[in-house]
Amino acid sequence: ELPHTLGQTGPNYEFDTLKRVIHFCLTVKFLSAIFLPAHTPGHELRNPPSLQSLNNSNQKGEAVSQLKELIFAIDLAKDAGRIMRAAFNKHLFRPMPKRIKPDDHTPLTETDKAIDDLIRERTAREFPEASIITEEGEAVQGVGLVAVVADPVDGTIPFSSGIPTSVFTLAFT
Repeated sequence: ELPHTLGQTGPNYEFDTLKRVIHFCLTVKFLSAIFLPAHTPGHELRNPPSLQSLNNSNQKGEAVSQLKELIFAIDLAKDAGRIMRAAFNKHLFRPMPKRIKPDDHTPLTETDKAIDDLIRERTAREFPEASIITEEGEAVQGVGLVAVVADPVDGTIPFSSGIPTSVFTLAFT
């Protein structure tokens, strides 16, 4: 039975952490089922293709598009993770500067903004026709069918409080 505090902020960080771990595991399982081939002995993704090789490819189709999105998301998540770790470690023993957003009264850190800028810059470069929707910035309406939806630091409250339970969230629609 779920506690009545589900979705609320407060002292229930262990429960929030568990929710995030379950969410992450389900996401990884879902992505693995879609994008990774069935496991056969000796089959490993030793040299995954780069975005550059996909951009130069004459192959078209949904599989190439999804693989390009996956590689983009993984590369972006790694870079966002580096930014998050650096900021988290920098403020490990002192408060993290933040301001409260007037529209929803949630905190916004320099890290949120830096990752938001990274998402927007990379998306505009790799998917110029895509719409961009992030929690921290204005939505950008693209001319294509693809939209990138992201939360630069999903869990800013624990992140800015020194609790390492935050994640980078990115989705293609």
